[in-house]
This record gives sequence, C-alpha cells and structure tokens, in this order.
Amino acid sequence: MIEINLVRQLPTGTTFDEKSKQGYGWIIVVLCLMIGVASWGWTQVKQQELQNLLQEKVVQTQSLAMMHETLNRLGLYQDERQRLRASFEAIHEKEIGKNQPMTLLHGVSHSLDGLDLWLDSVQMIDRVVELQGQSLALQEIEKYLDALEHGHMITSLPVVEILDRKDKDQEEVFSFSIRFVLGTQVAA
Repeated sequence: MIEINLVRQLPTGTTFDEKSKQGYGWIIVVLCLMIGVASWGWTQVKQQELQNLLQEKVVQTQSLAMMHETLNRLGLYQDERQRLRASFEAIHEKEIGKNQPMTLLHGVSHSLDGLDLWLDSVQMIDRVVELQGQSLALQEIEKYLDALEHGHMITSLPVVEILDRKDKDQEEVFSFSIRFVLGTQVAA
C-alpha cells in the first residue's frame, strides 16, 4: 500500500535557528573586530597626541630653563650696575670733595678784591668753613659778606662774630669770624 502524505512539510525550526545563530555570531564577531580595530586606531591617535605633548613639554622646559638663566644673568648685570653706580658716585663725591677747597679759596680771594680787610685764617672741616680776619672799617666786613653771598659761596645763613679793639696806634681794628656750611653747588 502506498501512503501519500498530502500535508506539506514545514521546515523544522531547528534549521532556521541554527542559521540565524550562526549569522548573529558572525555579526558579533565582525562588530567585535570593528570595535577592536577602532579602539586600536583611537589608542594610536592618543599615543601620538601624548608623544606630541611630551615633546612640547620638553621644549617648554628647555625654554623655561633658558629664561631662568637669562633672568639670573640679568640679576647679575643689575647687581654689577648697582655696584658700578655706587663706585661712580663715591668717586664723584671724592672729586667734588677735592675741588671744594680750591673753589672755596678762589671764591674767598675774589670776594676780597677792592676791600680794606685781610684774612688771618681760612679753615674748612668737612663742609663747615670758618674765615677769620681783620678790618679797619665795619662796613668793609659787611661788603665782604655781601660779596661772598653774591659769589654763591654762602648758601646758608652764616654765623658772624665781630670784636673791636685798639691797635698800637690807637686805631680801631675789627676782628671778625665768619662760619658757614659750604653748599654742594659752589660757584666761583
């Protein structure tokens, strides 16, 4: 006897599930490979960026070291400049100190021109000047003070001391003493 099955045979679910599982597996494998390749590429890019940053750090560190060296040299130059300035000022003060007595004598002697008085002593200690002299007329001492002030010898208020006495011929003689501080800008 022959039997005929008229029912169509449906594909079994096991075959379809196995093929779809294999397809999904391949998709997962491909995705994993793509993620792996992408992460490797991203890692390489980040490694290169890190290398570039490290190189820039080295360059910046060298530049900073050169700036520190330049600043140190500049500081040394500034110190040397200050020492030279102080030395120059000290030498300049000594030169002015050397010229002051000559200027003083020149100014004191020119202020005597045409006056009837004479100086017994001229003394200068530091910048304090003391002139001692004699005159036959009180007005001559006054003229001498005016001449010293006009010649810029006296730049501050002087201390004047005048004594009168009689000499051998019974003439009146005025002894005087003038003290003042010599200014820094003395002109003859």
